[in-house]
Amino acid sequence: MLLNQQTDISVIIPTYKPEDYISKCIASLAGQTLPKERYEVIIVLNGCREPYLTQINGVLKGYPALNADVVQTDYGNVSNARNIGLERARGRFIAFVDDDDWISANYLENLLDNAVSDGIVQGNVCAIDDSTGREYPHYAAKAYQRLRNAKTLNVVNARSFLSAVWCKLIPREIIGSAKFDTACIRSQDSLFMFALSKRIKTITLAPADTVYFIRVRTGSASRKQRSWAWKWRMVRVLFARYTRVWLSDIGGYSFLLYLTRMLAAARQYLLR
Repeated sequence: MLLNQQTDISVIIPTYKPEDYISKCIASLAGQTLPKERYEVIIVLNGCREPYLTQINGVLKGYPALNADVVQTDYGNVSNARNIGLERARGRFIAFVDDDDWISANYLENLLDNAVSDGIVQGNVCAIDDSTGREYPHYAAKAYQRLRNAKTLNVVNARSFLSAVWCKLIPREIIGSAKFDTACIRSQDSLFMFALSKRIKTITLAPADTVYFIRVRTGSASRKQRSWAWKWRMVRVLFARYTRVWLSDIGGYSFLLYLTRMLAAARQYLLR
């Protein structure tokens, strides 16, 4: 289906060899309270083709009113997939959703109601254990609860929200020409958000019932055990990339945020 020439929100979903869970993701987007002419869905299938392309198109046939398009690329890289989505996006705002997650029915409407051109809108988070169905402790959910009564939010005190690109609405003006680093195999989200941080002037929390649901899978790549050599290499790579971004505009980026990103990278890979 051809996408609208102009729309409010572009939802970008990168996917690789999706299982049946992508059906729930698509269904949640089709069930949004926001009128369908106001948002588009771009699904980027990366690193694989069949039977997954047919599978996704089959799911989409069940939602003919959904303004959606599927793009396929043989290059299997989530950052590249998101970059392809950004290139095709026509929305004034961007929302990233992972293929195994889903969103509340009011998610896009509530985010858009609170949107501004110079800041991001953050939603609430609920992580669900895929094997038990129980709510799983998640740093973003804790940050939302901790900060919901804060007088002001900025890129430093709300830095937990800059660790991921999902569960938020980002103005296209803030993204500009920024791209995800395709050479960085982990922590791409936090690096991308750090690159945007100099243009983020405000951070707003959407109502608490604006929920991004995360499916916690024990066998996911992010939970795979790694060697110490791999962990040290990742820390060195991230230090170099954060530093390169910061040095590109020392006056524009928060030095405190830069330091906290470095510490977070060390803690994530060396203390777990």
